[in-house]
Amino acid sequence: MRKVLRVLIILIASIFLLEFAFAFSSWHLDRNIANVLPEGKLIFIKGNQFKDRKKRVWKLQSQQNNMFHQPTSRFTYKNDFYPNFNVRLRVNCDKPNIKLLSETGRCSSFEAILQPDGTYLMSGKERCTYNYCHPKDFFGKVGHLFVDVIPHLINSDYKI
Repeated sequence: MRKVLRVLIILIASIFLLEFAFAFSSWHLDRNIANVLPEGKLIFIKGNQFKDRKKRVWKLQSQQNNMFHQPTSRFTYKNDFYPNFNVRLRVNCDKPNIKLLSETGRCSSFEAILQPDGTYLMSGKERCTYNYCHPKDFFGKVGHLFVDVIPHLINSDYKI
């Protein structure tokens, strides 16, 4: 039992050290060079899917998958919100930012965080970032956690 515990502690410590080193690497800090935002108005296709001017499909994410991209203060209601869509979306005053993902075809995804005024969130810890692992299925979510989320929580001081 002690051997198993020792191996487990060494494994966890090794993962932590690797995550910490990765969070300060240029591969992590330069990730947004590869990110792309939607172009033009987003046209409703079906369900949670929208298409931009470049015919790129963007999927609207649930609030559960958007918790790291919300402002700290409550949103003040305005009449015209999310003008980037051809359909009217409801605004959640506690969690007003919308997260959109577009798969790249390489197991990664572009990420866009849309604020109610129609601008994309491009700075701060809540900003949009390129995802090396697209969180589509179980393995994608595990990869996303280790390659995208944990390094972001350790160091979100991106160069771009």
